[in-house]
Amino acid sequence: MKLEQIINQDTVIDLNTLKYDKDLLKQIQTRLSELGLYPKSRIDGLFGRETEAAISQFCQAVKLDNMQTGKIDKTFAQTLLSTQEIPENKFLTNRDYAFAANLLYVEVAVIRAVVEVEAAGSGFLPDGRPKILFERHWFYKLTPLPVSQTRPDLSNPKPGGYLGGIREWNRLNEAINLDRIPALKSASWGLGQVMGFNYKVAGYSDVEEFVNAMHISEGKHLQAMMNFIKSKNLDKALRSRDWAAFARGYNGPSFARNQYDKKLAAAYAKYAAIPQSA
Repeated sequence: MKLEQIINQDTVIDLNTLKYDKDLLKQIQTRLSELGLYPKSRIDGLFGRETEAAISQFCQAVKLDNMQTGKIDKTFAQTLLSTQEIPENKFLTNRDYAFAANLLYVEVAVIRAVVEVEAAGSGFLPDGRPKILFERHWFYKLTPLPVSQTRPDLSNPKPGGYLGGIREWNRLNEAINLDRIPALKSASWGLGQVMGFNYKVAGYSDVEEFVNAMHISEGKHLQAMMNFIKSKNLDKALRSRDWAAFARGYNGPSFARNQYDKKLAAAYAKYAAIPQSA
């Protein structure tokens, strides 16, 4: 079935049976992708948690109650086909937290705790560009030897050379002038500081698509961060609230030195005590 058929025949489909219609799911995923709510690389006609979360996010954005009724109907189909763009809030919203929680099967309080502890403030600089950190040792691994010989400040086997804040973009732009794609892969991006070379596990088909998304909103930053967490199987630790296991996987074996597990536990307790976060 197609969305157009739902409109013409005034058909109502139960969400539980939607999983059996691969063609309709592909069309829905494609439209959601065009609206920036679903990764293009994940269009497969399969009804998983990510598809359900994207449909939920769309319904919330356009004020439809289909997730509450559990039905896909004519109004949903017409709205999905006719909507040209979703108003984007550059900073994290309750909807973003709910989307991430649905994606990982965890409480919103868990997501808020991870963001508080693992994300350093805003994902954007005052001038509107995403926060980045250019890692010269990764550029060294990804670029030919002559680059490291001519610009050891940008291509070096040892980490360092950080300038911080907006000046990290100066380093990145200079590296882009030398070798664009490796340069983009050698920076960490946004709220979760996901490395560019992790674009695929973050849910994107190439690094350019990933970088474009990082310019859009903290919601995109959070989605990339959650996809990265899933790729490392750390969502299991979050579901069981095993903060030490999560911190070990996310921050490395020396996590206890900075008490990441204790900070996560404390942040979770704070947000879990707020009814809206539960």
